[in-house]
Amino acid sequence: MIEIQWEDVIGVLQTCKPYLIALGVLWIAAVVIMIVCMKVKKKSKKRMIRKYSVLSMLVSLVVIVNMIVLGPMYAMIDLTMKGGTVSDETTEEAKDVAGQIAEEGMVLLENDGILPIREPSNINLFGWSSVNPAYGGTGSGGLNDLYERVSIIDGLTDAGFQVNQELVDFYNDFSADRAEMSLSTQNWTLTEAPASAYSEELLQSAKDFSDTVVLVISRMAGEGHNDMPGDVTQASYDNTANGYEDFQAGEHYLQLSQTEEDLVDLVCSNFDNVILLYNSANPMELGFIDQYEQIRATLWC
Repeated sequence: MIEIQWEDVIGVLQTCKPYLIALGVLWIAAVVIMIVCMKVKKKSKKRMIRKYSVLSMLVSLVVIVNMIVLGPMYAMIDLTMKGGTVSDETTEEAKDVAGQIAEEGMVLLENDGILPIREPSNINLFGWSSVNPAYGGTGSGGLNDLYERVSIIDGLTDAGFQVNQELVDFYNDFSADRAEMSLSTQNWTLTEAPASAYSEELLQSAKDFSDTVVLVISRMAGEGHNDMPGDVTQASYDNTANGYEDFQAGEHYLQLSQTEEDLVDLVCSNFDNVILLYNSANPMELGFIDQYEQIRATLWC
């Protein structure tokens, strides 16, 4: 059933923007002509100019509306006229295609043989994004709440792995919501727990649970805004959320924040089998993995 998602509404309006601009230009031109014709002394000629100006405004309105209806809004209107539903068969076909795209879009960047893990086992998930991953970007690359999502945790447990629930609870307690990143609002803040928040008990419990770690780092961006920040300190970003500066002047969004650097150090100093899962639609500077022999594989998801 069709439901209103305001990000989609904004997206449709932006798609119609060129048509609306053209309509505005034509109407302004017609108004200007009517104003100029006031200087015409012959009344019959003045009435004729006004008449054709109004007619041109009406014709342009009809033409532009038809172009919008038959163009960017055609699929939406057609779907609504048919009852606002999509057949179960079409939905399932779309899910299969989306799954194939997701699989083919995952790239193994580096691997010393640790992947694939052939037998399901216990796994520690580190990084706040492990419980709240980025599923897409903004605009056409975004996902709304009308569709189910398979989380990283769900994907692993469905495959038979056991995930450390203590770490999952730790991240959920730290923060439940990702900073809003949409077509209308852009907040570049990276939610991540500081290294000081990990207790010795939590780390020891993780070591007892498994010697394998999947460390998740994510980025999110998309259409509708300017480029990602070349200087995060000048962007919409809570730079001192953890009590210190996450980025220094001139540092950009596609490099590790201070909190992420500390997290990589923490994980690699406690575990020897680390798999880095980079979760984003955007490329990132990953040269830091060469500094840690404990990072045995890197997967871009």
